Order: sequence, then structure tokens, then C-alpha cells
Amino acid sequence: MGISPQPRDLGSRLTRVESQLATLTGRVPSLPHLAVPLYRLWSPALQTNTASAYSTVPASSAIGMATLWEGRVDYGSHPCLSIDGVWGDLDLMAPTITYRVVIGVLSYTWQATGQQTAKHLFDLRPVLEQSDLQVQLSISDIGTAAATDRLLCQPLGMYLRQMPVNGVFG
Repeated sequence: MGISPQPRDLGSRLTRVESQLATLTGRVPSLPHLAVPLYRLWSPALQTNTASAYSTVPASSAIGMATLWEGRVDYGSHPCLSIDGVWGDLDLMAPTITYRVVIGVLSYTWQATGQQTAKHLFDLRPVLEQSDLQVQLSISDIGTAAATDRLLCQPLGMYLRQMPVNGVFG
């Protein structure tokens, strides 16, 4: 009885088979989304006078680019990263908040004003078939929030997934 292949070997084989199928058929086979668990790197301050159960951080703590969540991707098997969450300013004072996702050597940012629930898609093709990728979610106030403002940083889901149907990231 032979030794079974390691998961990374299987993943790279699947990625090659997908590429070959896409070349032959013109269609990309669909792999199921893979969840990327994120772990909180901070203790949220007591939320007083708020009606939100979502994680918030005081604007005074979002100096520079503060990393609040972290995770790992064992193997880059999908060409797209999807993150869905609640972003912005809980107090609705309209500051512009910058969020950044880093995966491996790739870094992507977006901004939120007010309070919003939104999904963002990012291109992972440069790190396909790489292993042990660190994932970080960071937040920064660009100086428009009052120190007492509560900034939302609540990921609701992060997934490795196939390319968007329309091919547009963002």
C-alpha cells in the first residue's frame, strides 16, 4: 500500500486539472468556496450607548494601520478572496475609514463611510498554488474621526472562491 498524497499535492493537482479542463472546454469548473477563519487580535472595549452587537474599535486605537484580525490559508487553491462584513463608523459621523486585507504578499484596500454591510472581492491569481499564506485584516482612520467614534470592523465571512462571473474584482 502506497503513501497517500499530502493535501497540498492534491490541491495542486486539482488546480492543474481545472486549468486543463478550462483550456479544453472554455469553462472553469466550479470548486466549492473554502472558508478562511479569522481570529481577533484585540479585546473590544466595552460598548456603551451602542445598539450594535458588531465588533467596534475606538478611533483613537486606529492610528496607522492597526491589524485587528488574522488567519491562515494553507494552500492558495482559488483565484479569488471574498470578504463580507460590517464596515464604517458606528456613530455615523461620516469619517472615511480605510480597511486593508493582506494575503501573502498581496495587499488590497477599500474605504467605508457611515455604516455599511458590503462584500469585496480580491484577485488571488498571483498567489495560486502557494502555501501557508498569512491573512491580515487591518483598519485605519484617515484623521476624520473623533477619538471617541466607534469604528466597525466585523468580518461576517471570508472565503476562497472562484472568479466573479463578470470577472470584476472590488
